[in-house]
Order: sequence, then C-alpha cells, then structure tokens
Amino acid sequence: MIRKVRAWHKKEKKMMRLVEAGWKIDTQHLFWANLVDDANIIIPILPREAIFMESTGLKDKHRKEIFAGDFVRLISRGFGSHNIYQVINWGHKFILSGKNHTTGKVGMMDMHEKYEYEIIGNIYANPELFKGVTR
Repeated sequence: MIRKVRAWHKKEKKMMRLVEAGWKIDTQHLFWANLVDDANIIIPILPREAIFMESTGLKDKHRKEIFAGDFVRLISRGFGSHNIYQVINWGHKFILSGKNHTTGKVGMMDMHEKYEYEIIGNIYANPELFKGVTR
C-alpha cells in the first residue's frame, strides 16, 4: 500500500498534498518536502513549515479520504450523529477520540471499515470543532 500524506502549511493556513520528500538516511528524518496546492503548483518547504498527517486508508460516506487530524461523525447505526470524534494516529493504527454526548464519557475506539463516517472538518482548519470532541 502506498502511504498517502497531506500537510497543513502553517504560513498559508491551508491543507496541501505531499508529492515528494527527502529523508536523511542515517537518522530517517525528513529534511525537505514538496507540497501541491489546489492550483497544482509545487511548493518546496522545510519540515518545520508544515504539519504532516497520514491517511487512514478509509473513506467517508462522500468517498473523501480520511486523515489523522480530521473530525468525523459516525453515521453507523447505534452511534448518535451529534457525536464528533477526532481521528488520531495511535502507533500502528488509527483511533477515534471524543465525548459521547449520550453518556457524557470521553473515550477512544478503533476505526473500522464496517463503520460509516462523515468528515466535518479538521483540527487545523476548524479548531472550533475540538470543543465538540471534549465538551
């Protein structure tokens, strides 16, 4: 599977696709990257200029790819559609973190293909949604 990564460009304040990157072989640290904006213009950056997020490999109900840092609603039966979850990269898997507004408990759960999701934003472009995850 090809790893898909996107990046939040800190200065431009927008999400971009990662199309190319260079790594230091001895330390395995990223030392340059090329991003592509909506107009398909390549923008070279240093790693400190962006926040990188990996794809979960899952898509939401609109066939939009879900990434770490996204806020989603669980549409599947048994989950209240008013519950908002943040997608988190937790080691070698992706989890949902959020507050169940029925029980009032904050918790985490694994992401599964059997569930249906709807992306409603991401932590960088829509930080106000974070309140729905924790309160």
